[in-house]
Amino acid sequence: MTTQTVPAAIRTQVAASMTQGVPGRSVTSDDQATTVTAPAEQRDRLAATLWAFRMSNEIVEAVPGHIAAVIPANAFVP
Repeated sequence: MTTQTVPAAIRTQVAASMTQGVPGRSVTSDDQATTVTAPAEQRDRLAATLWAFRMSNEIVEAVPGHIAAVIPANAFVP
């Protein structure tokens, strides 16, 4: 099995589209991962939108009052 990564711009667009119903969220990507950050009160909504990436247990405190889900770059490969 080979591992592929998807370009950061595409990952950002996909994650932003998936989480567009999450108020206050932001999406950033680099070579390694895509990070979705949102206000802490949006934890459940963010977890639900990222279910396809099995990220619901990976949401952590990013900064006080905010949570973050980090999606590895190769998680976007079917």
